[in-house]
Amino acid sequence: MGGLVDKKAVLRKYPSLIYDSGKDMFKGQLVLPDGDVYEIEISSLRQFPNSFPIVKEVGGRIPPKMDRHIYTDSCSCCFCPPAKEEILLKTRVKTLIDFIDLIVVPFFQNNSFYEINLSYAEGEYSHYFGILEGYCDLLNVSDYRVILRVLVHLSEGFLTLQPSSKCYCGSGKSLKKCSTHRKRYKKIRLLSRERVRADFFQIIEALNNAERVFWLNYFLPLVLNQSIKAKAAAIENPTALK
Repeated sequence: MGGLVDKKAVLRKYPSLIYDSGKDMFKGQLVLPDGDVYEIEISSLRQFPNSFPIVKEVGGRIPPKMDRHIYTDSCSCCFCPPAKEEILLKTRVKTLIDFIDLIVVPFFQNNSFYEINLSYAEGEYSHYFGILEGYCDLLNVSDYRVILRVLVHLSEGFLTLQPSSKCYCGSGKSLKKCSTHRKRYKKIRLLSRERVRADFFQIIEALNNAERVFWLNYFLPLVLNQSIKAKAAAIENPTALK
């Protein structure tokens, strides 16, 4: 009954949406606070609150590509990295109203901003290192080695920092005196081991791929170019080889 009441609450707050009981989805117009309107569908409601429902913009306003935060295979909205989603579901996003208010509406407001400015209001994660950048925000550190160390320890279950422990940031402060990171660490511990392990291996794969891309696209051409120049110089000045 709680789910039904929640759906009725959504319809009261967003009367331009309708609920399709046959497909168990909301569809219709999402009217933003500034009056802008998007045609949307919100489905996979039964998976909530274990994960976000699936949201699609069906009016053809947003092109289906990752640069616009739309998955190309499913044409659904890409809201945030999985770790942030899991933390939000355990902290702030408790109801469908929360999901629409805190996740869906800001997503489309951000798209409206992009349409005018050709950039997003609060920046965006890269598509290649989005998961790593998400952890940079969650842990408030920029050193990927620190992030990987924390993820390894969390996934293995043997890192539990106490208030008197040295903070993971490397400042030398105790966690209780490193107020920003103390709060971040408390949130990061909400993640399941499965999520942490999956993200760890995806980050490692992205870093390995980036290393290969750097070698093939930058370092190797540089070495070959230097070799070609050396050979050309040797041909023009054979005595240089003696």
